[in-house]
Amino acid sequence: MKYLSLLLILVGVILFSTCKKDKDENPYYAKLVAHSWKVSSFMNTDTTDIAAEFAEYRIQFKEDGTATATKGSSTTFGTYTIQEEDPSAIELTIGFAAASNPLDKMIGLWDTNENDFTDGQLKMEQDGPSGLQTLTLVTY
Repeated sequence: MKYLSLLLILVGVILFSTCKKDKDENPYYAKLVAHSWKVSSFMNTDTTDIAAEFAEYRIQFKEDGTATATKGSSTTFGTYTIQEEDPSAIELTIGFAAASNPLDKMIGLWDTNENDFTDGQLKMEQDGPSGLQTLTLVTY
């Protein structure tokens, strides 16, 4: 039991230090937290742009790994992670725990790359339940 506890603590320390290192070395993390974002395009699998559903939302990714989506005086809280395997494979995972429509559509693992992640725009895609979805965020 003692060894199991030590092993769990060691694994936790390694994971914590790895996460910190990822943020410090990931140039996309700095771009993400530097701005507030809004949805400019959200193409569903049937090529319908549902961005209008998000028109009043302001999305903020914070340095502590939390995210907020604010519409008027109402704020929905969530989390995110960003991982860069290489500049051609960047993954952003968004989670809003108590999200309702339309924010629940943003939940999941989104793929992007260095060409689609600039200071003012972030284009992403994910395989949804019924096919490919694309989401474009622009700075507010």
